[in-house]
Amino acid sequence: LKHNLIENIEMYGIDNDENLIKQAKSLLPSGTFRVMDIKSQDFIDLNETFDIVIAINSIHEVFSQFLLSGNSYEEAKSRTKLIYNKMASLLSNDGSILVHDGVEIDITEPNSFIKFEILSENLRQLIGKFVDEYLPIKIKLQTFNDGTYSLESREFLRFLNTFRFIKGEAWDIERAQSYAYFTAEEFEDLFTTNGLICDCLSLSNNDYGLWDQCLRIIEPVIDFPKKTVLIIGTKTYLSPIKNPEEVL
Repeated sequence: LKHNLIENIEMYGIDNDENLIKQAKSLLPSGTFRVMDIKSQDFIDLNETFDIVIAINSIHEVFSQFLLSGNSYEEAKSRTKLIYNKMASLLSNDGSILVHDGVEIDITEPNSFIKFEILSENLRQLIGKFVDEYLPIKIKLQTFNDGTYSLESREFLRFLNTFRFIKGEAWDIERAQSYAYFTAEEFEDLFTTNGLICDCLSLSNNDYGLWDQCLRIIEPVIDFPKKTVLIIGTKTYLSPIKNPEEVL
């Protein structure tokens, strides 16, 4: 990337990790990089305009921090939406937002449950560790005499997203992460509300093979959910400007 940048492109980046900012500065000395928490007043007060805003696998960490701070699931979602509102307010006319992140399971009924079988003996021995140590939301596992299990659909998705890490060093980080927060429809509605034309919305799951090898969904008769979303939205000069009081 640093060898192929067009000279007239100005790069601006923020992260709350000072070491990552140092790495960015060493890779792209011509860029502007600041240590900044996206939840802070500094971000709220940021008075810049950009042609493109990119957030890759990052906003779910903000959502997770809201949950860990004692916010309910819905409160954390509402506060995360305000972050997106601020991001949209930073766009120039015809500017675009590109987001790649986790996507919440799309269910027709709230608090629906998924009954499943664990095909891996090793994973059966680890599910208790997931229940006991996963932090963002309370996990309530039901076990049945036939050796099957049941989780609320959102809890099931979080088990799918994290079980590969339970035995490894990354578990200390991943057990505090809720990779999913908005459904695909909520992402699209959020972009539209901010006056963005949705140019792309693509769902994918690069862990399908692993999930299919380790688990089997019994009820309801559904396929494994999608894991990630790529969404791109563009602001036009006709897009409504949000009142600053509605931003953050």
